[in-house]
Amino acid sequence: MNATDQASSLMSGNSTNRTELASQLAEQQKSFEQQLKDFLGDARYAQYQDYQQTVGQRAQLTQFQQQTAGSDHPLTDQQTEQLLAVMKEAQQNAATATGQAAPGSGQQAANFEAMLSEDKLQAMLDNQATVNQQVYERAKELLSPEQLQCLARFQTNQ
Repeated sequence: MNATDQASSLMSGNSTNRTELASQLAEQQKSFEQQLKDFLGDARYAQYQDYQQTVGQRAQLTQFQQQTAGSDHPLTDQQTEQLLAVMKEAQQNAATATGQAAPGSGQQAANFEAMLSEDKLQAMLDNQATVNQQVYERAKELLSPEQLQCLARFQTNQ
C-alpha cells in the first residue's frame, strides 16, 4: 500500500524529488522480492519470475482470445501458448537490442523515471511497435490468415 501511495504521488507530479521517490520505490520492490524469494524458495521463485515477466503478454493474449472467441476462427490453446512464447522472445530481443531492461527484470526505478520523460516514453512506445512487428511476422507461421488479420487489428488498437 505504501508503494502504491508513493507511485501515485510520483505520477501526480506532487513530489518535489521524483528521482528519490523512484529510488525508494525500487528499494521497496527489491525488499519485497527478497521476502518473496525467501518464502517461495529458489525453484518456485524462478517460476514466479518467469510468470511475472509475461504478465503483460498474458493480458494481451487474454484480450486477443476474447476477440477471436466469438469468431469463426478462435485461437486454440496451443496457438495461445505459441504466441506467448513468441511475444516473450520478441520482448527479450528488443530489450537486448536497445539496451533496455526487459519487463520484470528489477529495473523499476528506471522504468518509473522513463514514464516521466517524454523522450524515454517515446522510446518505450517505439520499442513496443518493434516488438509488435516481430510478433506479427512470427505469427504468420502460427495463425490462419483470418486470425492474422485479427491480430493486426488488435495490435493497431492497442
